[in-house]
Amino acid sequence: MISNPCSFFTGSSGKESFTYEGGSKLYHFSPNDNNLSRSMENNLIFFADSPEHGLDVVRRMFQFAIDCKAKYLANQHEGGVHYHDFKSQAEHEMSRFHGYITAIDEGLVTIIEAPMNQFFIAGWASNDTIH
Repeated sequence: MISNPCSFFTGSSGKESFTYEGGSKLYHFSPNDNNLSRSMENNLIFFADSPEHGLDVVRRMFQFAIDCKAKYLANQHEGGVHYHDFKSQAEHEMSRFHGYITAIDEGLVTIIEAPMNQFFIAGWASNDTIH
């Protein structure tokens, strides 16, 4: 779920938070359902007022994540412990998020209104956090 705010690590400068305006309905974004991924990564549920508003929130959050990952890479130092592993992971995530943004901009992504009369279980979460 996109917490409000949600935070992303930026390296030695700490973390930065993305805050969005929320809304009256719960929506679900699934890269798998939109044929952007073959796994269940990056599924999001969040509040927005309409599907258009929801896509705007998702787009802005992914762009914010890309910007934070770019800062993270700029703050890391060649030769640091596990630098190449972190660099590779950040570059992979930035590429994935760019793909999501492109698909949103091209009108290839839909989000659905999620039911609010049930519990949602998060099976796992990444280190870039959502808290």
